[in-house]
Amino acid sequence: VFVNETLGATESIVSQIFHSITSETKPVMVMGREETDNRSARLIENMTIAYLDVMDYLPKILRCIRQMVKYGTTIAKVCWEFESKDMVYREKNEEGATEIAKGNKVVKDRPDLQYVDLLDVALDPGKSSIETMNWIVVRKRVDWDYIKDMERKTIYSAGQVKKISRPGSSKKDYLGNKKERLSSIGIMDLSSEPEFEILEFWGKAPL
Repeated sequence: VFVNETLGATESIVSQIFHSITSETKPVMVMGREETDNRSARLIENMTIAYLDVMDYLPKILRCIRQMVKYGTTIAKVCWEFESKDMVYREKNEEGATEIAKGNKVVKDRPDLQYVDLLDVALDPGKSSIETMNWIVVRKRVDWDYIKDMERKTIYSAGQVKKISRPGSSKKDYLGNKKERLSSIGIMDLSSEPEFEILEFWGKAPL
């Protein structure tokens, strides 16, 4: 349900904030304290702009601004994506000739900006700043392939993954039961993958 007046007012504020961010030719500007710092400042500035472009930051920032206008605050997660694979590739040898090589090669090594819904975040109560909080819990809705991919990347341990119970004997059984339950209350489910709710705990590891 949308209230046209509220939607119009929200989008008007969002567009003004978004324009104030993107109206400049550069999204960031780095200045050196001393004249000798100018070269390093330019390198840091160009690297930051390149990383922002790689992250495709504009639509993500737009979504964050919209949440901020609605609720008064917004949350985004900046993380580093790293992935390597065993693959066959071409490289030049010492003589300059191209030859086929096989080995483990880095295919992703960059920062990433992820939008976080406020309804999926639990914060350490009584703390006015994230820097002073002891923990933050983020809820994620994922499928089984995502969980196994995170296990392969060693972000989720094998022991943690074993604790996740998979409902039904197979995906087909689970999907069938889920669709039947939703259908019984008049909801049509068009999803093709089972969903799992993962609670990611960020903070000091419990003893």
